[in-house]
Amino acid sequence: MNSKILNQLVEKSLKKLTGDWVIIGGTVLPLVGVDSRVTVDIDMVQVHPSNGNQSTLDLMELAESVGLPVESINSAGLFFLKKITDWEKRLIVHAESKKCRILRPSLDLYFELKLARGTESDLQDLEAYLEWHHDNKLEFNKERTIKLLEVAIKDSESKKMKGLLKLINLI
Repeated sequence: MNSKILNQLVEKSLKKLTGDWVIIGGTVLPLVGVDSRVTVDIDMVQVHPSNGNQSTLDLMELAESVGLPVESINSAGLFFLKKITDWEKRLIVHAESKKCRILRPSLDLYFELKLARGTESDLQDLEAYLEWHHDNKLEFNKERTIKLLEVAIKDSESKKMKGLLKLINLI
């Protein structure tokens, strides 16, 4: 997955899909033009699914039309997203048409999602998204982001500690 292919999928989605869709996970980085690592799936889910599985099937058809395997569409992220308080208020419009919006998580929401698992690639994604925010002079909720990191540091095992401390210093 890279930003070129993802942008093709976003453009087709804006024309063919309806409703609000959110891209989460490692796919957020190519969405904003950061090709820092390879990711094989697209964590893209409809915010308020209204017609059962049909919307996901439509998204899979669009993925296939840009040369991606249908199994690259991963909707499991919605399970984790819905566990977070006020997650919908922390989405940012990335692109929109008259009938569809593609959203991405705010920085603090992305941190909350990624820190829940906290793998090395998650920490790399957090650093890349944070750097993108800094590079583009985008504001974010620093207090909430630091608090999330402090909780993660308190609860983390020692090998993750170095990466978490690096992130908090980058803020």
